[in-house]
Amino acid sequence: MEIPLESCIITTKEGDFEAPEGDYTAVRHFWIDQEMDLPWYLIMSLALFDSVKGTGSSFLSEYAETLMPRPCDLPQPCCLNEAQRSRFQHPELEMAGREQQDRLRSLFGEGLIPPEATLADTAVPSLFLWAFTCVRSRALALKRPKSEEYPQGQDIFVLAPFLDQANHAHLPNCEFFIDPTGVSVRLVAMKDLKAGDEATISYTGTQGMTNQRLMAQYGFIPLNGNPGDRIDFSVLTDAPRKNTKNNHHRSGACLDGARLQKVIGDERWVEMVRGLNAEGNRLAAVVRSLPVDPGADGSEDESPVGAEEVELANQLLQFCEEKLKEIGGGEMGNLQEEQQQLQDDDTLDTRTWWAVMYRVERKLLLQRAIALMRAYLRVV
Repeated sequence: MEIPLESCIITTKEGDFEAPEGDYTAVRHFWIDQEMDLPWYLIMSLALFDSVKGTGSSFLSEYAETLMPRPCDLPQPCCLNEAQRSRFQHPELEMAGREQQDRLRSLFGEGLIPPEATLADTAVPSLFLWAFTCVRSRALALKRPKSEEYPQGQDIFVLAPFLDQANHAHLPNCEFFIDPTGVSVRLVAMKDLKAGDEATISYTGTQGMTNQRLMAQYGFIPLNGNPGDRIDFSVLTDAPRKNTKNNHHRSGACLDGARLQKVIGDERWVEMVRGLNAEGNRLAAVVRSLPVDPGADGSEDESPVGAEEVELANQLLQFCEEKLKEIGGGEMGNLQEEQQQLQDDDTLDTRTWWAVMYRVERKLLLQRAIALMRAYLRVV
């Protein structure tokens, strides 16, 4: 599939702007007349906002109204009011959404982003919040090929109609690039596809993203567990959450990698490494969240058990149990009811469905961590 660049909104970190023909009143007002120093995604958001308001591209206006998501269907927290955000039962995610609204409101005023009190009275976000969310979830980072005009090529961000419909997959079958002539964006299959196969791309790269970031930026989470998700144990650790031998508990202790692998068992370890199922994906997320010492000498033998290691395992267990209790996941019945609701209740609107799904996956991840820490403590 190929889309001409002249049909796209294009911006750069250096402040270049290209778009289909139109007046782009908001772009001119905020970026040019007021000389605001705006990042690429806000310039692009203003251009999309202009188009749907009738002061930008008529083509993009028709495309947005026909094929882009409706404002009332966007589940990203920055598009929701306080009551809607509370359905996620994740204070950090809710706060980030509220703060994003506040930042945009401080830049562009209440005309584009109404105050929270106004948002509480409506079921849909403002048109600019819709445009901002669409840009953050759909724009592509690409590179123009080298040419006389761009001797080193050019890094650009592109909102490409039709191509922005491609969904995410951890193992995608397609990729985007700009054609050698530099005039169009192409979606190209990386392997043979049969008629009816969905064309997918990766939104996250090989490292993946946490569910919190996926929901905040893209408005979805994987439905089969997410190995890129994490439990934030930073309050118990000195170092960042990256799973390395330097990610130690404040006391200097950490879990023993060989012992942890033994507790998990070979079969489940293979499921985790290969991502064979949802349980393996959640287990991978838990293990990569934990402060683990794989052994400085590369040995596969377990190190002697120390009091600090036992204390750390108990603290990790307690932390997960408290987090699960906070979001109402301590009772299995509550979780089962939510899982059943996702399967049976076709009355849930899109935003509520994703909020329930987010809660369910967070509870399942914490339950997996609790089961692992209890098994670990039985060994130590």
